[in-house]
Amino acid sequence: MGFIAAIFSSAQKMAKRVTMRADDLRFLSLEYRSALRSALCSLGEEDSELRETIGLYELIWSLTEAIFINSHVSSIVVDVMMWSRMCLARTKYADEVSECLRRNKMQQLNEEHFWTQVAYFVLGGLLSNAAAFLESYAALTNDAAIDELAKLISNVDMILLNDPNTQTEFVNRQKELRDLCDSGRLWGKGEAEKIALVVSGDSTALKRISGLVDSWFELMPAYLLFLRPRAAPSDLHEIVQECMNMCGSECEGSVDEVMCALFSLDSLYALQLICASSPDWWLGAHLADLLYKCDPRTTSAHGIDARQFILIEYAKSLFAEPGMWRVAVDYLMECGEEGRENLILLIGTVPVENEKTAILLSEICEKASLGQLASDVAKTITYK
Repeated sequence: MGFIAAIFSSAQKMAKRVTMRADDLRFLSLEYRSALRSALCSLGEEDSELRETIGLYELIWSLTEAIFINSHVSSIVVDVMMWSRMCLARTKYADEVSECLRRNKMQQLNEEHFWTQVAYFVLGGLLSNAAAFLESYAALTNDAAIDELAKLISNVDMILLNDPNTQTEFVNRQKELRDLCDSGRLWGKGEAEKIALVVSGDSTALKRISGLVDSWFELMPAYLLFLRPRAAPSDLHEIVQECMNMCGSECEGSVDEVMCALFSLDSLYALQLICASSPDWWLGAHLADLLYKCDPRTTSAHGIDARQFILIEYAKSLFAEPGMWRVAVDYLMECGEEGRENLILLIGTVPVENEKTAILLSEICEKASLGQLASDVAKTITYK
């Protein structure tokens, strides 16, 4: 908790000292994500519920960063796919298949597992991994058509989408895969043809493998990359519905709703959903603060500042935890007059059990220009 509070304090000091740039915001976001990852790695198997919660926090935080905090000098499609690579990559059969290919144990290779893992790589945008598996498979089976498939997939480089001048080249490379399918060279090779069609942008083929993921938002990165590679952020809302239609699903549960709100660029509604569905105020408070620093409009509507409200609620929750009031003070101090009013009320609830606590409280009161409250604290310890 102390590390997180230090990141928050650092963010406030930086915002007051300089105009924050996109790189500053990405650095702060990375700091928060690193803290989440560290917390996740420190948990044991017995902490399954907490692991699930923090894993979900990381998923939501990373998507918020991809959509709202990245500067989008790159393509939004690439940003979303990088989120997928970081949070949704599936490697269930990767080690098993790699072992067989590397040691030339084709008789032990489970074909279903091989093609499923290739499909996982494709859905996750890990096209170089898919191409490597296909190339090894082609070499061991002496299959020229699959070797050509591997080469064509390796040429489909999503980095081409970062420059409007090379986006057409990405689409042309997809067309080369469609031409391979049309040539008939993959006939009788059902799984290979399906992979080729998916990467070429065939919606029917993508729908056929959509069952490999658990939700529409897990399919969204691949849907964008292969079917809507030139999409802009403003297109995401309609693409969400297209993706849901492909999966035959709607928003089911709080996680789906949060993801839908983020992809629809409705950060304020996303924050509302996060605060309503999370077991605590941590995620909402720190996301709201970072989004505000990115663009104050993302956390405000009709003259109401959601960031301030959420920070105050988070601080209140910390005051309710033994020993956490010192951390809570920094959050209230960033909330103007309303934060100051809450600080006055909440400091009165802190038990002054020793001189050390009294000194800390007095210092906080002086810093917040609460002279009378500081005197009251001093009297309390004197009487004890």
